[in-house]
Amino acid sequence: MLELDEIKPSLKPSFSEAFWKVIDEKVDEISRKAGVPKEYRGYVRDAAHALIEKGAEKALDQALYQAELSDPQKEAIKAAAQMKF
Repeated sequence: MLELDEIKPSLKPSFSEAFWKVIDEKVDEISRKAGVPKEYRGYVRDAAHALIEKGAEKALDQALYQAELSDPQKEAIKAAAQMKF
């Protein structure tokens, strides 16, 4: 039997983590410039996340509507897209 080294987690952030970090930084920057009090900036970030996720969901729905796939295939794709990695 081969002896393998311990599997170490990646030190690099995932694409999703890196994406949301950039979004959060930009939203915070805009919030600061707009004079949003610090205690409300979390709400602004949450709203930005919801808007982006809703827009992405709408785009996926439109693409799936136009795709020549069966309903189970479309549902499988939607379920996979909603998974959090």
